This record gives sequence, C-alpha cells and structure tokens, in this order.
Amino acid sequence: MNSNKLVSIIVPIYNVEKYLEKCVCSILNQDYDNLEVILVNDGSTDKSLEICERLQKKDNRIKIINQKNLGVSAARNNGFYYSKGDYICFIDSDDIIEIDMVSTLVKLLQENECEVANCNIHIIEKDKTERNFYTNKNIKIYNSSELKKYFLLGKVSHACWDKMYKREVLEKVNFVLNSTSEDRYFCWKLYKTINKMVVTSKVGYHYIRKNENSITSRPLSLKNISRIEEALNVKNDVLLHYPELYDEWEYYYLNGLDNLASKFIEQKIKKDDKLYKYYEFIILELEKILKHSNPYIDVKRKNSLLEKYKKLW
Repeated sequence: MNSNKLVSIIVPIYNVEKYLEKCVCSILNQDYDNLEVILVNDGSTDKSLEICERLQKKDNRIKIINQKNLGVSAARNNGFYYSKGDYICFIDSDDIIEIDMVSTLVKLLQENECEVANCNIHIIEKDKTERNFYTNKNIKIYNSSELKKYFLLGKVSHACWDKMYKREVLEKVNFVLNSTSEDRYFCWKLYKTINKMVVTSKVGYHYIRKNENSITSRPLSLKNISRIEEALNVKNDVLLHYPELYDEWEYYYLNGLDNLASKFIEQKIKKDDKLYKYYEFIILELEKILKHSNPYIDVKRKNSLLEKYKKLW
C-alpha cells in the first residue's frame, strides 16, 4: 500500500460542541498518518470554533475554515476547494470513525483500482438498537450499472461520509445547496459518474442518530420538500438515459413519499399550513403508485400502505 498518498478529511461543523472533540480525535488517532483534517466552521454560535482552535494547537494537520452559515453542502464543497489530498473523505462532526478506517479504504482503493471505496456503517438508533448497513461478509466491487440500480433499491449506501474518493471524482461531482437530500442526490450523481466502487463489510463509521435538532423533531419546511424535487430530478435522468430502471425509480420514489407523508401526519398538518399543498401532492402521488403493480413492492407492503393512506384519498 502506498502510504505517501495524502488523505484530506473534511468535517462540516455547526453547533456540535457536545460531540466535536470526540469526532475529531477519532480522526487524528487514525493509524494512517498522512492526513490533512479540514474543519469547516459553518457559522457556529456555540463553542465549536473554540474547540477547533484548541485542537489545532495540538496537531498541525488541522486546518480551520470559517464561513457564514451556508449549510452542510456549502461547507463540504468549500472544504474540498481548499483541500490538497489525493484521496478525500467527508466525516460528519457528531459521528466517530474506527482507528483503521482511512488505512482500510486507502488499501481497498489501491488494490482494487476503483474510484471510490465504501466501508460498512454501524448505526445506533435513537432507541439504542444497533445494526450494520451492509450484511454481506465479503468485499464486493460494483460497476456503474449495478450502483445505479442498487441505489434506487436501497442496497448501496446513500451517504457521502462512509466513503473515500479519488480526487478527480469530486472534481466532477459536488453537493447541491439548500437541500435535505444532499447526500442522496450526490450519491446518485456519483454512481452515474464512476466506473467502479469497492465495498467492504468491515465497519469503519459509527453513525449515531440523535434526538436534538433532528429533522424528525423539527417542524417540516420547504427544505424537507426538496426530497421530492431530488427524486423527480432522478426520474428525469432515468427516463432520458436509463428507462430500464423505471420500476426501481418508482420504488425509490415511493419510499421517499411514504417517509414525508408519515412526518406530515405525525406533525398533524392543517389545511391552512403553507406546506399543505405539498402534502396533498404527496398523497396523490402515493395513490398513483399503489394503484398499479410494481415488482419491487410486495403484496404485504402494498396492502399495508393502502390501509395507511386510503382514508386520505
């Protein structure tokens, strides 16, 4: 393995004083030393910047970028702009990584001649239950056709932070601003662009779902509706370039619609709410999909969704 390759790790930061030091220390303690750690402070109003500056004094591999609050996508794009690494990773500032995540992904990239390497994710839910995203026990290499199909079916990761990218990949693919679906649409564009991605079942990333400031605990906004726009953008791609994937896209769209509709119902949206028209659109779209057959929507799930939404049609 060529350990002379510089790896840039980009961490977008906004008001995460409770978690930030643990995250950054998990990066600095990697068994792969040739790192630059780019901490992008996205206009934090808590002590996040102070923590960054204190950690920087202890380790000169840290670079700090300050920007006004523009959102996670802008922070990631900005971090990449200032990075110098041959390989790039994005890590969210309230998660942690295994001590050998970087070395594992570098080795996978080099040994398999892929553009992207993807580790397994250990997910800790809010109710403290735990699971891994990938359940296979082997290293797998997916080509672009497989990646697009499995993206739509939810069989490959929709996250940006469990991966290592060759620099030239990110010169072609960046993050869309002002969206809550920035990871999903980024991954769709990524999987269209690359030729191969290698995936390992070895856990490298620990993703911890939290209650505070989560999307599910905040009122829905237009940013949440961006998931529909993102799915329709993917649909346009599918219709123009990959019509053989239409059933898979519809399955993907159904999952997004069901997720949003459930949040609307949970928050008891009223007719005078400015987002109510989007709720009506979502319910009608669900009806269209559920009233015809799709090979990826089995009878049990279809009947469950029909029962859930039929009183709203």
